[in-house]
Amino acid sequence: MTTKLELYYSPHACSFAVHSLIRELDLDCKYVVVDLKTKKTNDGRDFLTVNPKGMVPTLITENKEILTENVAILQYLADRYKATQFLPAIPDFKRYRVLESLAYLASDWHKGFSALFAEKVPNDLKKSFFIPNLRKRLQGLSDDLAKHPYLTGNECTVADFYFLATLPWLELAAVDLDKEYKPVAEFQKRMMQRKAVKEALETEENS
Repeated sequence: MTTKLELYYSPHACSFAVHSLIRELDLDCKYVVVDLKTKKTNDGRDFLTVNPKGMVPTLITENKEILTENVAILQYLADRYKATQFLPAIPDFKRYRVLESLAYLASDWHKGFSALFAEKVPNDLKKSFFIPNLRKRLQGLSDDLAKHPYLTGNECTVADFYFLATLPWLELAAVDLDKEYKPVAEFQKRMMQRKAVKEALETEENS
């Protein structure tokens, strides 16, 4: 059988969101691991020839289109494969709540980790400015999850897969979810019970 999709991902990166969703939808996909430092794939290719941005996730669609960025790929997969359980269809207003959440995660939440990953940013600046800002955003997300089991309500959506992918990075901020942000800790445990998430995690840990 011809493989329809091809996903380029890096273990423990935000591409885990797309990886999990593809498995959740049980789609036929070839998975290619990317070393983000060397920009090489696990089969020896130059990743920059696939995606000049050099970033994951990168998806090759069944029509051989190259699609990048979590927000775009998650929306594409949900729409293309009619996964309305994860992203309601137009004109359902709940769709825009999910897209609103995706946009926030990409522009405010995810971006907030950049300085923590940067070796050139002094640790005292991380502790005095970047980590407090990150914690403020985390508190807002925790408050949302205290009201309902998932970011936008009672149903798991594409936004939840994205948020889940970022949670391990909180180690950089010395955050203890169980003690400090219990609703987020419970959300993480809830998501980790999903078969697709377990499969994606096992694959990435063995990459």
